[in-house]
Amino acid sequence: MLYLLKNLSDISGLGPLRIFGSHLVLICIGAALALCLTYFLLPRLWHRLPQDRGKSFTADGKFSKGKPTGAGIIFFLLVFPVLFFVLPILPNAHSAFFTESGEFSWRGFSMLLSSEWLCVGCIYLAMLCGYFDDRATKPWSRGRKLVLDIAVSFLAGLALCKFQNMELWIPFTKHTFEVSWFTYTLIATTVLVISLNATNCSDGIDGLLGTQTIISLIVLTIFLYGVVGHERIAAYLLIPHNPHGAYWAILTSTITGALLAYLWYNAEPSSVLMGDAGSRGLGMLVGIAIMVTGNPFILFAIMPVVLFDGICGIIKLAYLTCLKKIGAGITKVPTNKEEKRALPFHHFIAFIFRCPIHDHCRNELKWSKIQVVIRFLIIQLVLMPILLILILKIR
Repeated sequence: MLYLLKNLSDISGLGPLRIFGSHLVLICIGAALALCLTYFLLPRLWHRLPQDRGKSFTADGKFSKGKPTGAGIIFFLLVFPVLFFVLPILPNAHSAFFTESGEFSWRGFSMLLSSEWLCVGCIYLAMLCGYFDDRATKPWSRGRKLVLDIAVSFLAGLALCKFQNMELWIPFTKHTFEVSWFTYTLIATTVLVISLNATNCSDGIDGLLGTQTIISLIVLTIFLYGVVGHERIAAYLLIPHNPHGAYWAILTSTITGALLAYLWYNAEPSSVLMGDAGSRGLGMLVGIAIMVTGNPFILFAIMPVVLFDGICGIIKLAYLTCLKKIGAGITKVPTNKEEKRALPFHHFIAFIFRCPIHDHCRNELKWSKIQVVIRFLIIQLVLMPILLILILKIR
């Protein structure tokens, strides 16, 4: 909506309205509006949320029991009107409806709705799946969640490519590769499912996922606006230029503002939890933004700690499930070091570390919640620039 005001500057002679045509201004306005709206309305709405059931397998899970959870649905819904104002809906409406000769274009009409808004719909679908799981009396099964994750991720992949061939670039080579829309959708689905489940496994400690995701989203906003979305810089780095990179940066910055406001109330001792509604919506957003960069491997640079934390938990869960399938499972979970030492080797390697890793740090290393959040944040801030430089420059 604000983007359209720049057109009025020529019609009305109000030159200052041209400022709303600046993507950088819209990035800042979106983040500020989402932050203020979430800050003022979140505490007035969270009494409507379901209460956390508590997790017996996580450290201090009993202290979360009874707190409002699923706050992700609130800050994502509050973000929507902000996105309506700052994210261009039809930036090239005339060129979409009509050809250069002035004839109406049905193909252009079918491509009118931007990928950004289609992906916003997929982000909200992922968020709603998480919210219904938060409020369910009995938690959803892993199989049900996986099927829904794959379905929503596949839709997001189609929204990104819109049945057109896409160009990708990868580390250690200067060449770019054109892939079919189907191959691209499969790659996007894989990246999004990994991102969704990694963030979902890392939301056990208040503030851990939020701080990690904020850093990732800020870096992605800068990368989408100043690298992928900048023709000269993209050419210098030998990566494909995305003319809509700035639009994606507006999306990531706006949700970052809402997430910052949520963390204000989630700071220890927390008053509210984001639940699966927040973690799954954020995982979808980060995965989509990574695919927009054109390089799926940036996933490992943007969220290294969250990936390691979450994937370790997924691997351990799969390992224990396989042991149970073949009849080699255990009947009692070890609770102390002596019981762990008495386990067979194939059980011992599964229980030497608690997963996700942040639970191991809390239980075995006796880190406090604040220590986990700060130390994991430091690790992310050290690893992220190193990995990004390796991906961008060693080619």
